[in-house]
Amino acid sequence: MDQNEEANSSTVDDSAVNSQPDPLFLLSLAAMKLSSRTLALALIGIFDTYAWRAMGMVVNPNTGEEETDLDEAKLSIDLVELLLDRLESDMPETDKRDLHRRLSDLRMNYLAQKKEKT
Repeated sequence: MDQNEEANSSTVDDSAVNSQPDPLFLLSLAAMKLSSRTLALALIGIFDTYAWRAMGMVVNPNTGEEETDLDEAKLSIDLVELLLDRLESDMPETDKRDLHRRLSDLRMNYLAQKKEKT
């Protein structure tokens, strides 16, 4: 292998190590192997995290910046509520209480952010 080939192979290896898989691809792979209930519980966590980020209370890991989109935050909170309403009948009481607390925290912070923006 000459010097150019070594340099090119090193660059390819470095980019492969530094690249991250597409989260949507990973989610679709996981969805094919999960029950609907397990997937819905995972989505509650995803929408919960996204709502915090959309309210500007968590830094966007892709940009390193706080970004605010209250319409997106509201949609995410509504989806957490929808999924929780569908799943809570079979949940242990402690899990139910924890998820309702998280939903309440989201709602209160959303209202505070909305009031601050107006």
